[in-house]
Amino acid sequence: MPAKKIRCTAKDCRDAAQRIVGDCGFCQGHFCGKHRLLEDHKCSGLEDCKKESHERNAAQLESERTQMIRGVISAVLEAVAVAIDRRLETRRCD
Repeated sequence: MPAKKIRCTAKDCRDAAQRIVGDCGFCQGHFCGKHRLLEDHKCSGLEDCKKESHERNAAQLESERTQMIRGVISAVLEAVAVAIDRRLETRRCD
């Protein structure tokens, strides 16, 4: 006897669930092509997914911002050091 097809977990849907792409990692449901997205099957893990995504994006933006600020600070410090060296050289010549 052939294996029984897994049906979509969405309420009132009898379509066959899609393999791999139809499996939800947040609610552990199995969904057809129409319901495979979190928003389409009203996933209980949608808010957690959004929260994790926002936190991950915020961390990435903060990292990039920190790197940019460090670059600006390094450039300013280097410019100040060059200006001080030039000033010291002109004083030695006087």
